[in-house]
Amino acid sequence: MTEDPSLLAGEWHGHYFCGQGQTGLILTVAQTGSVLTATFAFHPLASNPDVPAGSFAMRGTHDGTHMQLYGDHWMERPTNYEMVGLSANVTGTSPQMITGFVTTAEGAMSDNCSTFTVERN
Repeated sequence: MTEDPSLLAGEWHGHYFCGQGQTGLILTVAQTGSVLTATFAFHPLASNPDVPAGSFAMRGTHDGTHMQLYGDHWMERPTNYEMVGLSANVTGTSPQMITGFVTTAEGAMSDNCSTFTVERN
């Protein structure tokens, strides 16, 4: 079975964990072959209402089994916030959930962040 080259494209909703606690996440992904571009938009949750909203652009790849996204540039930056990256194993022909690790913007494991989970909207 041939994998859809745009299987990650779309809007994904969920959350991630960093020093500020659990934070809402809307990840909007565009995919052309193995090349990914995305918008990482974060927002407060009822359980963590003091988190500001913000967003940044991402770039990365999906090789059929692994997705890697890197922070690229800010669109709306709250004071004292840094961009992050995302790393996850994503397989199958129609993934509905992605769970992985929050990395530094450059892709290294983060000391301040841990995991993320998003579901297809």
